[in-house]
Amino acid sequence: MKDSLVNRSKILRKEADLLLDKSDLLELLRDYGRVRFTGAYRLNLMFEGDIDIHVINPQITKKAAVKALNQLIEQGFFRMYFFGDWVKFRRVEFPKGFYIGLKTVFNQRKWKIDIWFLKKDDPKEIKLINFIEKNLNSEKRLTILKFKQIRSRKNIEISSYDIYKIVTEKGITNTKDFLRLVK
Repeated sequence: MKDSLVNRSKILRKEADLLLDKSDLLELLRDYGRVRFTGAYRLNLMFEGDIDIHVINPQITKKAAVKALNQLIEQGFFRMYFFGDWVKFRRVEFPKGFYIGLKTVFNQRKWKIDIWFLKKDDPKEIKLINFIEKNLNSEKRLTILKFKQIRSRKNIEISSYDIYKIVTEKGITNTKDFLRLVK
């Protein structure tokens, strides 16, 4: 199982790089601000076709985010497009920004890309991702991938970030303890 989960993650990362290259997504997004990866792609903890991107620009506007969305639609690389205004319609669990969601099938795999247009980096998110990066080792990486696999198989509602924190902050490595904690 160890080799298959780690290999799967490496394969997904390579496919993600290829998708980003073929779609010219980063080139388009750089016109709107500083592009920063976050989540599983940044941490090399990919279990599914999922890429999280933040576009940071102190002058970002809804009009600019909609323009980016329209450019992506015109480009025609992706199959589905979503837009959210989480500046006007605030929700605690989402950053204050404009959201573009993209879905497609690439290399016979479903992919979802979450793009957040933000005025500034969230210091708490930066601190958390830096902490996770600092505290990752091969054993914790494998445990996180294993817990993501369990989440997927058992349809457990838990974010990847919560899994990262369970492993890196709480030190949970045992499947029984993980399941007890998330149920």
